[in-house]
Amino acid sequence: MTLLGDIVSAYRGFGPSMRKQLAPEAREEKMLLYVMLATLIFFAARIPSLLDVAKNTSDAELTMTNIIGANFATSIFFGPLMLYGIAALSHLIAKPFGGKATFQEARLAFFWTLLVISPIVLLSVVLRAFIPAPEFVAIGNMAVLVVFIYCWSVCLSIAEKFKNAIMTTVSIVAIFAVLFGAIQLLFVS
Repeated sequence: MTLLGDIVSAYRGFGPSMRKQLAPEAREEKMLLYVMLATLIFFAARIPSLLDVAKNTSDAELTMTNIIGANFATSIFFGPLMLYGIAALSHLIAKPFGGKATFQEARLAFFWTLLVISPIVLLSVVLRAFIPAPEFVAIGNMAVLVVFIYCWSVCLSIAEKFKNAIMTTVSIVAIFAVLFGAIQLLFVS
């Protein structure tokens, strides 16, 4: 089956789709392809908001080309590094809860989740263009986050060989808490 077909079939069951991804040996080239595609798709999803920033800025140096170019370079070069770090962190947090995956399997679970939710992210951006009300945007963002956490919980629980996804959800919520706390300490304080 093609990659697009695998993504569509994942919505019939995140667990079977993750097992299918783990069935052949998870190779680094495949994971790099997944993370690069995900970062490109998420960059494309950010373009409308970047255009709004460019349109509403009065700084002559912040042209549309500069803003989009800088975000593209950041997404392509630093996005995968950050995502590799989050995948490693998820594995390290899952270990004390009894996780048995390798770092490679944990990466595959995270990168596969990113690729699987990318159509929902694009759909939310399209819907946001038609219904730009802030309440709707917040509900759409929350829906994407819930699907992301659920999908990642299922995929990571299979990769880490957990009996259920509850421990995985605890791990993921812990990751978000650590990341949010770090961002608050570094940038808000």
